[in-house]
Amino acid sequence: MPEGLPDLLQQLRDIHEPLQPGWWPLAYGWWILLMVLVVALLTCVWLVLKRYQAMRPYRFIRSESLNLINEFADNRISDQQFYDKANELYKRLVFRVEGIRESGRLHGKDWLQYLEERFDEPNFTRGVGEVLGDQRFMRSPPSNPSFVNLVESTLGSVKPKKQKRK
Repeated sequence: MPEGLPDLLQQLRDIHEPLQPGWWPLAYGWWILLMVLVVALLTCVWLVLKRYQAMRPYRFIRSESLNLINEFADNRISDQQFYDKANELYKRLVFRVEGIRESGRLHGKDWLQYLEERFDEPNFTRGVGEVLGDQRFMRSPPSNPSFVNLVESTLGSVKPKKQKRK
């Protein structure tokens, strides 16, 4: 061994471990996971907004029907006006909101039959809902307080009609 070697060894410092790698920058896998989560979140937000906008006309019909029922309950409109305005809301729902153009030509028994099928409610053809047919055009249509319940149960809770799957 050369003479100055032990002195040189004494001058060396102890071995120390290097610092642990930091969490930043993220590995590629984390970036991919983050992008997938952001895309999933944006897709969910888009679907919720789309559903919210699709339901807007139905919310309007529900609020208008409740306003109409309140007007009738407060005696601000007559029976005839209540029947006419309720029929107008039904037509607006079917013709404008749901886009069924043929409904504009329906009247009388055909209209009542359509409403029975749309709402799955037999009271349109065999009950209080008949006032929306030809009875509405009588000089003094029959007063039927339970018609309010029919309007409330159909228009007050209206939702999009479910499509039948083939």
